Amino acid sequence: MATYSALKQPPGAGVCQVNPDPDADTSFEPASPLPPDGKHPTASSARRSVFWWYTEFGWLLIGFLGLAGVLAVLALYDTKPAPRWPLGITINSLVALLTSLSRLAFMVPLVQGMSQLKWVWFSSKPRPLADFQLYDEASRGPWGGVKILFKLKGFLGSLAALITLSGILTSTLTQQALQFQTTLAVSRNQTAQVQRCSNFDLYDGQGIKIGTGDQIHLKQAIFNGAFTAPNETIAPIAPDCPSAECKWPIYHSLSVCTEVVNLTAQGNTTLLAGLRNQTATTLTAAMNATLALRQYQQSYSGNGTVPAQFQVMIQGLPNPTYAFDGDANNAIVSDLIIAYSESMLRVDSSTGAVDVSGFQFLELAISWCTKSFSTEVKDGKPVTREVARVVGGDATVHPSPLGLNWAWSPAFQLCYGTNTCDKLVGGQTVTFGAWNPSSGTDPKTRGEPAETFEVGIWTALVTSAYLTSTLQDVLFLDQYRGVLGSASGTGAGASTAFGVALFGNLLDAASPSPEAQMSNLRGIGDSIANSVTNLLRKNFAGSNGAVEGTVLVPQATVRVEWKWMGLLATQMLLALLFLAMTVAQTKAAGVPIVKEDSLAILCGLSPEMRALILSEGAQPGGVQGAAAKLKAKLEPDGSAIGMRLAAHAPYHSS
Repeated sequence: MATYSALKQPPGAGVCQVNPDPDADTSFEPASPLPPDGKHPTASSARRSVFWWYTEFGWLLIGFLGLAGVLAVLALYDTKPAPRWPLGITINSLVALLTSLSRLAFMVPLVQGMSQLKWVWFSSKPRPLADFQLYDEASRGPWGGVKILFKLKGFLGSLAALITLSGILTSTLTQQALQFQTTLAVSRNQTAQVQRCSNFDLYDGQGIKIGTGDQIHLKQAIFNGAFTAPNETIAPIAPDCPSAECKWPIYHSLSVCTEVVNLTAQGNTTLLAGLRNQTATTLTAAMNATLALRQYQQSYSGNGTVPAQFQVMIQGLPNPTYAFDGDANNAIVSDLIIAYSESMLRVDSSTGAVDVSGFQFLELAISWCTKSFSTEVKDGKPVTREVARVVGGDATVHPSPLGLNWAWSPAFQLCYGTNTCDKLVGGQTVTFGAWNPSSGTDPKTRGEPAETFEVGIWTALVTSAYLTSTLQDVLFLDQYRGVLGSASGTGAGASTAFGVALFGNLLDAASPSPEAQMSNLRGIGDSIANSVTNLLRKNFAGSNGAVEGTVLVPQATVRVEWKWMGLLATQMLLALLFLAMTVAQTKAAGVPIVKEDSLAILCGLSPEMRALILSEGAQPGGVQGAAAKLKAKLEPDGSAIGMRLAAHAPYHSS
């Protein structure tokens, strides 16, 4: 067994002394007591200077600059599109680089400070030599930090271990601060357009120039609207959007509007008398002219009377009814009467007299108007809403001296028959105005219109004649409400659509309620108007017909979750606090600044301590077991570092 006295003169004593004397006595003597000030003398007073820590403070400065860089980058791009940098560098990679730099920066003072603390730890009193190894391991990695935390070897050692262990999460949690959400951004190199009708004039300087297929397209638009179910709507023309998302500002367009009024309910007896005469004349002529109906009548000729029938008549009105408010007549392009009877009608076969006393009369007025639209495309689906309309006289800025309804313009009918309309109306236009929906509710009090639209008078009157002639029709239904015939042939005219609106589905026994009938008729009128408006916007857009919109494209937008930056900021501040306290504690203890200097470790063990370790290391438990048994204290000596870990006497091994 080794004893303390037997190890007084171990081999190699004095190898770390300053200018050792080869003839000097190297036998072990107990360490001299501390000077009166309680501080360890050193070989060089410079080792106590704070300037020995300039490297660690410099690294902390670099770390704070890295943190500031991360915060600056995040603040710069927060709520903004993710940047596109050369070589495929992303904001994530830049943040990761700066974060790694900051983590490296705060780890340097932690390692150096922990290395210094292993000397400071032994300066105040004797402690197990194993603590020296524990501190050394803690300065080298997380596992050593875990060990020192469990053994609670000093506040600063535990603080450094916590900071070191938290560094495992630094990069991951900092990346959590960068969130990306898909937002819509304006595309600078794409254009969205939607058509509107800015003016409508087919006059070419000599006459009306009707394009190939224009008449067919107009008739298609009219019938497409008329034969749309009353509870359905005609979709506006689709905008041109090169992406799945586009939007437009509110825009205006020359349009067509309709309005339905119940003339019977208004009770104008003079007007109703004239309408009955017109209806009787038209019905009689239509019955005689319809082959299918004549054959039907002849099959019952032996009875002397024609079987009971239902009729629906649509006919142009020769004169205004003045049933609408304002100067509506200035904008009406086609004014139609819808005559029908809920009771079955018999016609005297000998006289052909028709009793129309039970007929109901409705007026369908088709007018020029202006509409304001809001259009957008969302998820690839276009949505257009009508946000305002100005109808009739309210829309008319400069009216036509001849009117716009051919039936009410004898002068135009005359010039049309004599081919002299160029002299009468060639080049003349009527102006309609659109007002911004936000500027008020009454067009007459809105001041100047937001935009004006011109319609050629000659063009408008020709359109009026074609529109009215297309819609005029008479429908005959038998007692079961099956189609007998119509003035247009076999029920293929517009009267069939109006018949369904008034009587319900053909062959139904009961008619809809009066309210439902009016709603159905308004629905058909709106469908006709919308269909014709679509035709105007698509085929007759005019010189300023394209409205440009904004194309929106998906893009990744940076969204910063600032709370995740708290870890790195806390680590930097705690590292600064740790280093400052380590510097202060080192200075207070009078311990030379050696940090992780390996030569200091070599020279820091006194000769007797090395001899004890070598001797006890041969026993069961090895060197680690010996270090756990030995207690050491930092004491002054004459070595290069001015201190050594001396065994705390008396010591006996077993």
